[in-house]
Amino acid sequence: MAQRTRHHRPGLCFAATVSLLALLLCLPSGSTAAEFLDPAHPLHTRLAVELADGRITRSDALMQALRAVFEPASGAVPDVDPEHVPLRCATTLIRSARKTDSGLSAAQIQQLDQWTDFAQPARRASNIYLSSAGHFAIDYLTTGADSVSTTDTTPANGIPDFVDQVGVALEFSWTTQVDQLGFDPPDTGGVPYEVLLRSIGSYGTTELSPGSPGGTRIILRNNYDGLPANEDPDGSAIGALRVSAAHELRHAGQFATSAWSETGLWIELDAVWMEDQVYDQVNDYYRFLSSNSPISSPWLPLDDGGSASYPECIFEHWIEARLGVDGIRQYWERRRAMPGEQVIDSYDAVLTSNLAPLETLFTDFALFNLQTGSLAQPTNGYPEAASYPDATLSETRSSLPASFGSSVDHLAAKLYRVDGFSLGDEDVQVRLRQPAGVQLRVVALTLRNDGVRIEEDLYATSQDTSMVLMTDADRIDELYLVVANGDKGGPAEWFFADVEEIPPVSPDPVVTLSDNWTLLTMATGQTRDLYIELVNNGPASSTLQWTARATDPPPVVAQRSIAGSQFLLDRIDYIPAEIHDMAVGILNGSTGVEFLTGATLELPAGVSVVSGQNLVGESGLVLTYLGFDPPTSTVHWLNLDGGFGSVPAGQTALGGLSLAFDTSLTGPLAFNWTLDGNGFGGAPHQVTGQVVLNGPASPRLEIRCPDPPLPAIIGSDYDITWFAADPSPLTIELSRDDGQSWETLV
Repeated sequence: MAQRTRHHRPGLCFAATVSLLALLLCLPSGSTAAEFLDPAHPLHTRLAVELADGRITRSDALMQALRAVFEPASGAVPDVDPEHVPLRCATTLIRSARKTDSGLSAAQIQQLDQWTDFAQPARRASNIYLSSAGHFAIDYLTTGADSVSTTDTTPANGIPDFVDQVGVALEFSWTTQVDQLGFDPPDTGGVPYEVLLRSIGSYGTTELSPGSPGGTRIILRNNYDGLPANEDPDGSAIGALRVSAAHELRHAGQFATSAWSETGLWIELDAVWMEDQVYDQVNDYYRFLSSNSPISSPWLPLDDGGSASYPECIFEHWIEARLGVDGIRQYWERRRAMPGEQVIDSYDAVLTSNLAPLETLFTDFALFNLQTGSLAQPTNGYPEAASYPDATLSETRSSLPASFGSSVDHLAAKLYRVDGFSLGDEDVQVRLRQPAGVQLRVVALTLRNDGVRIEEDLYATSQDTSMVLMTDADRIDELYLVVANGDKGGPAEWFFADVEEIPPVSPDPVVTLSDNWTLLTMATGQTRDLYIELVNNGPASSTLQWTARATDPPPVVAQRSIAGSQFLLDRIDYIPAEIHDMAVGILNGSTGVEFLTGATLELPAGVSVVSGQNLVGESGLVLTYLGFDPPTSTVHWLNLDGGFGSVPAGQTALGGLSLAFDTSLTGPLAFNWTLDGNGFGGAPHQVTGQVVLNGPASPRLEIRCPDPPLPAIIGSDYDITWFAADPSPLTIELSRDDGQSWETLV
């Protein structure tokens, strides 16, 4: 039971007895995460929605997904009912069901045991085929629902052709993965690895099997007819078998390396990548790239839902393009050494040791994903990019200036296109504006009308950064902007990106001057000759404008700065459990002409924002209220109008802020503030300070019993005792759903 109190005022001691007869017991529920659900499969997509809506439980979702694997619908037509398309791989699904915290009941676990008990008489194999190199013992049947086709013509050797094909696919996968690429095989101690051919609603699965060599075993379908098409020249059925053999053998090797310590569906990303290493001609993975992939949905986090999956296989293709297959080997060596590390941190460590941190490289990954389909180029990017779908753009503009305002999630990107450039020689400027503390990165990809492509990085060194592109407007056919957030976690970050044409700027002259300055002492009426050599060594189109002046030594003056600036609140105290509307003011104490461009206020624990207002200066310029950032407990105001800033020297900007103060607060509260200048003049360009509000010496309300809180058991009575400093009404409420809704008891 959870309790909540409201409107309590402080010095009297109260006690109440609340009966919980007939009240529901709210026990901590098991995990509701759907880490076992494949976001690319229609059935799993529906189950994820129903689970999120509360229509089914986690165990319901598990059992429905498992039933589709072990009791596949007979005669189902995938084109009519996509939910009957076999699951790409059931490894993660079965692994989740076998965990101790799966939430399955004893009866459901017994059902799972029956499904996976292939030694029962109806499913016991009477045929074991040893593959050509002896790495695999293939268990198959020739009668019953699990039987393979008994056709035996190529070759006619007493072994069904399909079983021969399985053996060839598995041995070729072993040769490629283990002997050539250097990945771990299943640790069987030299005993043939167990492979079963059965009728399942999945391309295949690799499951824990303590009694099998290597601790796992592979189950493949007993036929691969009627599955989604691929590009294998020998036909889609044999292509599906081949990539399934490569995929499942990779899972067995992963287990040998890290015991599947990876959470969610990360192991599927790697297994799909391996399919293309072993059977490059099949390209079954293409179908994953058209939905929810970093190409088709670049705005989704790489670990959307907490884990990468099949569509994110392209991430390892990118690592391979930058580091070769050795980059993936290094990742798995790190997983062996540090199995408890977060998966994304393992990838990051490999990239950092070889190139740069993932946060820095994420724009490169996003740029690879942009240049696919019709934008593919042969000299850079994915080798098979032309066969991938076109990247999905967030917006397109066909006139200038063009402005884009949005937010981008962690490990995600927004892609934009601009065309319609003028026929003149104007320069093209790209500008990025973002809040303080945010480190988004922008890459501009220019497609010139002569076919040349130019990539230029905008390194955001401040909240407002711009760059002029190398190409004049009349030579640009299309311009693409990639705005990427390479942070491995955290909230979506907002930004504004602008593209505009500006008058061309002549190249800067390169000046050679024999003397920068010369000090002459001359008597009144004296004449002296002074020779100075001045040369412009710059480009042919550059112009050097110069003036010679004779002056007295300049006087020493104080540097311009914003020292003395202040952040002001119109209160000196607060009352717990109340909301205070207060005026906010900032004073620019600059002694020169430096403007204020931004302000932040860090709230102490227990204080939250209800609403805020812009800060409006005396000259009408505005510092815009950007809201409250919970992770940093900071309120932001920022100049979004361009120019020098919003608060000139000597002026004040005023606004408002409504703050809520928790019931438990006591004593003085310190609010740290920061004011930023536009950098004109001398330091400091940033000043900090503190505003203190005084509060009561003791809490207005203190719960004294129960302490600590106890679980609420149906049929039991509990005493609730509190101390308050005054006799104002107090409410006791009950929640049966962990704080989602409340009902009044007293």
